[in-house]
Amino acid sequence: MNKTVGIFLALFGGSALLAALVVALVTSADSASAARRPPVAYDCQGSHDGQVRPADVLLDCLSGNVIVKTPAWRYWTGTSARSSRATLWANKCRPDCAAGHYRKYPASLVLYRVRSIHGRGYYTRMRLQYTHNKPRSYTYRWGKYPGATLPGWIGGP
Repeated sequence: MNKTVGIFLALFGGSALLAALVVALVTSADSASAARRPPVAYDCQGSHDGQVRPADVLLDCLSGNVIVKTPAWRYWTGTSARSSRATLWANKCRPDCAAGHYRKYPASLVLYRVRSIHGRGYYTRMRLQYTHNKPRSYTYRWGKYPGATLPGWIGGP
């Protein structure tokens, strides 16, 4: 009888140890994945509404006349992101900007230089490339103009 109880206790203790080990591994994996959340991209909403793989990136915060529509991303990593295809929409403002007549140009976006705010990574640089009569490339930085209330993408043409 004592031998049976000993075997039972050894099996029970071993399975309890195994269960504790599994729980520790799962908890460790969950906290590690939370720590490795992908960086976000911000637009004119400031540092509150960052998105991973946004479909639209607003470049002109005051009027919304310049937008890059990005329905797909080639990759989005902890160091950079690249669109697989994008379209630059630029309002011609003819006869006025309210009419909303946009010209569209094939484009690509690259986001890079990750920094952290409130414990969340975000991209601080963006390179926009498109063709309008000739290839064009512009680099933007995430920041705030003096006197502005919200940050936005600074740079470009």
